[in-house]
Amino acid sequence: MYDKAVALETYLRTNFTYNVNINPPQDQELVSWFLFRSGKQGFCNYFATAMAIMARTLGIPARVAVGYTNGSPDPKTHENVIDGTDAHAWTQVYFAGYGWINFEPSAGFSQFARPTAGEFQPGSAPTVPPGNLKSLGGPRSKIGKGVEANNISAPQTTPSARAAAVGEQIGYALGAIILLALLALLFFSIWWRRLFRNYKMSTRIIARLCLLANWAGIDLRLSQTPYEYAHALAAAAPAEAVTIERLSDIYVREIWADPHSPEHPRRSGEIGEMESLWQRLQPRLFLYVLRHPSFLLALPAGAWRGFQHWRAQRGQIKQIKPLDTPDVPLNSENV
Repeated sequence: MYDKAVALETYLRTNFTYNVNINPPQDQELVSWFLFRSGKQGFCNYFATAMAIMARTLGIPARVAVGYTNGSPDPKTHENVIDGTDAHAWTQVYFAGYGWINFEPSAGFSQFARPTAGEFQPGSAPTVPPGNLKSLGGPRSKIGKGVEANNISAPQTTPSARAAAVGEQIGYALGAIILLALLALLFFSIWWRRLFRNYKMSTRIIARLCLLANWAGIDLRLSQTPYEYAHALAAAAPAEAVTIERLSDIYVREIWADPHSPEHPRRSGEIGEMESLWQRLQPRLFLYVLRHPSFLLALPAGAWRGFQHWRAQRGQIKQIKPLDTPDVPLNSENV
């Protein structure tokens, strides 16, 4: 099917000429006129529509997409200027498992670049060498030398009693750390389960996927489509590429596909597949975040910004409140 789509694209680009100065007749079907009676010339609307119709006659799902080209650079502002003449149309063909793929049938326009076969291959995850564990003898020996050097009289206790006291203090400290860690995990688990709970399942899963990726340093840009972001995640975690792209494909088709189409996930039953895929992918993503804890670098800056915002709000409240007005809490009556 892909070879047929490429053959249609190549035929139109090779045998037809791009020309905006045409005079199509008003009483004819324009795709037929363009293909057989126009002198093989037309602009992007004709190229894109003709390829979509020709693909559909072969049983290939196709549609026309419209948008804008990159425009022209402005040397004064160093920006690309886009106006109405930069409007453009092209053809998209649907491939199961991949989604809507762009094709450029218009002659004179650059074709869409696609990844080559084998460009994203699953690789082995980097291994982290284990760290060296320090014994407790080193710090204790330093403390002992410091006491002797400063001639501070220490309690007359036996070495075994001192070791037992240090061990008891370490045990208390470890117990407190473990308890705090368990409480933090409990609160995090409750928060994570309630996160995005008001959204439907596909949106909830994709939102959690994006959040974990953000914690690992893979930011979502506003210009990215769901498929582009899924490809970026797959490139960062090749071992999970198939599962990530499958979740993204089901999500996109549930949001934008025709609800009455048999390919809609709720009609095909694919929506039930998301839960099992997510249950398998979620722990692996958490492990990936632990190996790439980029969120730890953002915590100090985020805390500082929050503190500055709080101080600014406090300063505004002090400036607004009259000096001779008693502190009366605001409610629906006195407001």
